[in-house]
Amino acid sequence: MPSIISPYALASTYPRNGELEAWSRVQEYRRVQDYCADHPEEGSHAVSTALELPRSRIRPWIDGDAKPEPIRAIDTARDLGWLDVDVDTEGGHAWTRLIAWIYAGGSLAADTYQPRFYARTDQRKQFVKSEMDILASALSDVGASYRIIKRTEKAPEEMYGDERVNEIVVRENATLLGRCFAAAGAHVGAKTHEEPSGLPEWLFDASPETRAAWCRVYLLNRGTFREREPAWAMKEERADSYHEDVKRLFTALTHPEVVSRSGHTIFLHSRALDALLDY
Repeated sequence: MPSIISPYALASTYPRNGELEAWSRVQEYRRVQDYCADHPEEGSHAVSTALELPRSRIRPWIDGDAKPEPIRAIDTARDLGWLDVDVDTEGGHAWTRLIAWIYAGGSLAADTYQPRFYARTDQRKQFVKSEMDILASALSDVGASYRIIKRTEKAPEEMYGDERVNEIVVRENATLLGRCFAAAGAHVGAKTHEEPSGLPEWLFDASPETRAAWCRVYLLNRGTFREREPAWAMKEERADSYHEDVKRLFTALTHPEVVSRSGHTIFLHSRALDALLDY
């Protein structure tokens, strides 16, 4: 079963610190801690000499409680149960829904990794739960508290047109949560006609139930109901490779006859939704 959000992937969301990549800093810190555990009587000078590391870099790790940022992130994420998530579990489905929301109705800030989610409060045709119910449930399932901002201006996502929607803001560990989304392969930064270029590879290796959870959230956010077949249209100004990934995901769960694409729009027959709801 595929798992996501590895310590290495999470550390990789941090920049270099001088000559060292983030994961190298993690390994160096662990090397120092292991040595100190075996030689508790030695001070920073002795440790520096033994490991051939700059004393100025490792002394705060030995004489104080300092840690490299990636290590703090890994430790906190592990305590929160956010690392090495098996996507084919109930917890994994919650992460899958949230990552789908980042693609379809949210974003990750390029400079801060701050996640942003948007949701309408009215129910969509043929869906049992409202957008807010599904989003709130997924956030709660991963242990993320949130608050709702009722926007009075137009939402920044082009999908909403002139609609006023709710913005959902994570209260605690928001940046770490965003980094975890990025570590799981979620797109970071603005969405354009070139980016994102595709979907995370683990999604295609996941169980049908996991992939269906992603597709339902995507359709809920992006789908426009039509009074004729194909009954649903999902339009985004994105790269061809991205559209092909989305189409491939829906087709594998339904049937090639009920999924089609024309330019930047993917169409679904009503039977496709029936199939997705069966998972």
